[in-house]
Amino acid sequence: MLTALLAVTCVLASAQSKTNICGAGIEYQDRNMVDYTVTVRVLRGRVIDPAGVAVPRACVALFNSDHSKLLRWVESGDDGRFAMDRIKPGKYWLLTRDPQKAFCPAAARLQLRTSAARSKLIVHMEMKGIDSCSFCEAQ
Repeated sequence: MLTALLAVTCVLASAQSKTNICGAGIEYQDRNMVDYTVTVRVLRGRVIDPAGVAVPRACVALFNSDHSKLLRWVESGDDGRFAMDRIKPGKYWLLTRDPQKAFCPAAARLQLRTSAARSKLIVHMEMKGIDSCSFCEAQ
């Protein structure tokens, strides 16, 4: 009986942690010291840790320009890659969180422009620090 109760508790805790990291319950966060804009043609890229290793199952969330509404989200694959199709050109906010919440969340203003020179995002997940946080760049 105790074993069954522990198994159910573990399953519920696991399901709850998945819900908290990505999905309708994700909330916008911004720990940047300075806001910046990343401009790309399409919304695709890779999430990596400080050593350049892929961060699997990272939640990549797209918010409207005043970050009041979650528009769409995806999880990065085992190789850290992600893509969101059929996003109209415009201004958005991008938020990325790792599943263990070990890294500082990456938040960046995102501008999608068909004429942008760069077409790929790299999300650098960094440990939480006093003057540093995760960030995004276009490549």
